[in-house]
Amino acid sequence: CSSDLTRCGRPACSDCLIPASVGFHCRECVGSQPVIKVKRQSNPITLLLVGISVVGYLLQTQINLFELKYMLIGDGTQYFLFPFDGGVYRGEYFRIFTVVLVHGGTLHLLSNMFALWVTGTQLERVVGKLRLILIYVISLVGGSLASLLLGAPGQASVGASGAIFG
Repeated sequence: CSSDLTRCGRPACSDCLIPASVGFHCRECVGSQPVIKVKRQSNPITLLLVGISVVGYLLQTQINLFELKYMLIGDGTQYFLFPFDGGVYRGEYFRIFTVVLVHGGTLHLLSNMFALWVTGTQLERVVGKLRLILIYVISLVGGSLASLLLGAPGQASVGASGAIFG
């Protein structure tokens, strides 16, 4: 077995070398250092928000006209072939919040949940659980109001994009 030098200067064969971020360590050096355990960061709020949207989508696929009852719409008299007598402008303010339960398909749900997971896990670590909830709800309300103000009165909106991106 050939002898190579480690960072500490001790000779070691290539089978005994332990790779490090820079160079190699010998077994004696590695064995003498304390083991550092990295605590895995949990993201319960992000996971909860993803779960709520996924459950909403599962309900949408199982319950007839679920999206019609919970999508964001300002004022409509007819949605596709369905007579429609509701909307935020007619007092159904819950639609500002329930829009996150309804998605335009599986790909729409998956792309929104991926974006929520990527941004939510980072935000939850930086700002904390309570502030993440506040940011999400404020973004949800802001995104819904922007959709209502900028869209046509009978235009329907679905998805969690407003809550994720604001």
